[in-house]
Amino acid sequence: MVSKIMDKINTLLNMEKEAFVLVLRSDTEEEGIEVAKAAINGGCNIIEVTFTIDGADNVISILSKEKMDNVIIGAGTVLDAQTARIAILSGAKFIVSPSFNRETAILCNRYGVPYIPGCFTIKEIVEAREYGADMIKLFPGSAFKYSIIKDIKAPIRGIRVMVSGGVSFDNMDKWFENGCNVVSIGSALTKLENSKAIEVETRKYIEKVKDIKSR
Repeated sequence: MVSKIMDKINTLLNMEKEAFVLVLRSDTEEEGIEVAKAAINGGCNIIEVTFTIDGADNVISILSKEKMDNVIIGAGTVLDAQTARIAILSGAKFIVSPSFNRETAILCNRYGVPYIPGCFTIKEIVEAREYGADMIKLFPGSAFKYSIIKDIKAPIRGIRVMVSGGVSFDNMDKWFENGCNVVSIGSALTKLENSKAIEVETRKYIEKVKDIKSR
């Protein structure tokens, strides 16, 4: 049990350290694996494989079995506890949902895996926190001003915030300046025309995040 708790803590710490998550969406398993590897070659160490991909569990399993130092594979668009269990058994080290789900939170706690639910209101964030969520996904980020992060963290001490939706290369600095811990990016990278373009563009994002975090 202690090792599970440490694994959970280390995953969260590494996510916060990297501060950048690639949200992987693709039409096929093969494409998803190709895009993920290109992003990893570009320096991305946190990949969220969404369950909008047919065979997402296979993508998670294949990527998790690759010998890639410091790379963490998780699952996204997880709508229920059953899907979360499939993802975890396939090798997912964290679970992301577009909204909060109690059963999913309980299951992730049982397996010692971080659960990062999408939350829109303070009430949702407080409930997620009560069910063990140490990090929430502010989703969609485009619905808020950047200062919302400070407003959330003032009453809810210690909560980590990952912003998804509405994050771009040009506004990442504003999110971080207001207290965001992690940003997640999807189509801006995954829809590029080839692996080389994904690798190059990912490196640009990673370098900018490093620069922002070093200020």
